[in-house]
Amino acid sequence: MNNYELEQYLDELGLPNEGKEAIRKARRGSPVRDVRGTGANVMNIFQSAKMGVSIAAESHTVELPAIISYELDSDVLEYYAQPMKLDVAYPDGRWQHIPDFLLLKKDGIIVEEWRQDKRLHNLAKANPERYVPAYGGGWHAPIMEAHFAELGMQYVLSTPEQVNQQKIRNLSFLRAYYLPSCPRASGEAMMELKEFLEKNPIISLQDLVNLTKDMEKHVGVQAIKPLSFSADDIYWAIAHGSLVVDLDNDDLAERHRTHVFRDLAAMEMFNSLPEIPTVHPSGSTGFTLKSGTRIEYEGVDYILTFVGDKNSVISPFNGLVDNSSENPLEMSNTTLLHLYRTGKIEPLNIESTETNKNTEVISPSQVDAAIKRREKIDKNDQGLNAGVSIRTIQRWKKKPMNRRKC
Repeated sequence: MNNYELEQYLDELGLPNEGKEAIRKARRGSPVRDVRGTGANVMNIFQSAKMGVSIAAESHTVELPAIISYELDSDVLEYYAQPMKLDVAYPDGRWQHIPDFLLLKKDGIIVEEWRQDKRLHNLAKANPERYVPAYGGGWHAPIMEAHFAELGMQYVLSTPEQVNQQKIRNLSFLRAYYLPSCPRASGEAMMELKEFLEKNPIISLQDLVNLTKDMEKHVGVQAIKPLSFSADDIYWAIAHGSLVVDLDNDDLAERHRTHVFRDLAAMEMFNSLPEIPTVHPSGSTGFTLKSGTRIEYEGVDYILTFVGDKNSVISPFNGLVDNSSENPLEMSNTTLLHLYRTGKIEPLNIESTETNKNTEVISPSQVDAAIKRREKIDKNDQGLNAGVSIRTIQRWKKKPMNRRKC
């Protein structure tokens, strides 16, 4: 915000003059102290696109995830670390302190403090008037809350234990992509990623990363246009919110279990499924490199007779599994998977309900149709005119892709 926009913002929130001046001073002077690493903590530097500056964090497990969450939260307009020095009077003395963060949000201003829960228990024993356990969990700091309330702000005391731990692990996993030294993904790479996800709205992170390797190596496959995005581009895009991943629930360290989505609507639809399938980028059925799997390739029936770590052997199939076929073909696993993804290989003997269920393919048109149906179902549930008959609504509700979890 420029100065004019800031004044408008402060007026709209109705801050008293003392509160307005505190905000102006914090924006000009933060941080009011230097952040230093200690024996227990390693200092981290985060390059903020939102703020246009580098921001230091004392801990990669507490402050750094908080900074990244502010960066990605569209409700946070601006945020400042170590924003002000406090000298607050209370009955038995004065409390001199520097809070962790100042957040200028769309609906209000928050001063947020981060403390480990164990440390707060110790502080509460030593200073019971400063730190008070909240009913139902969490903590209050009554003196600070009253001080900032007079300034038109809210004081919040937070602990890492209150935050989704999986998200913290994921943000820590991505921390190298927030460093100022980390090159950003190119415009060409981001455009191609966007175009790819338009055609493949739900794909496992493993498949997406493998695809970049496939295209970079293009082993045994002719006339393939190499993709312009790399694995680092993918992770950079996830870190900076350009690719949609469920960071609250998926574990980026387990790429085969993590999914990348075209948009939030696709993720929401996918999470509403009763069971999470393994999703492939294209094709009509699931395909796994497994001995005994039959495929059709260039109009001929083949069977996988050997599957190795890097290469596999397919042999013509005439109704019998014959490992001694006179015309076996050896292909790299990379090539076989690429041929499947591009529709040149079709699996023939995947019949079990369990296999089909675990390798369900969700196309762009299925995603869009399910989202539109869900919107109509929600309208109907709210008593609004959905534009379709009740029988249609009831039929749609029976389909897993149209159901919500709650």
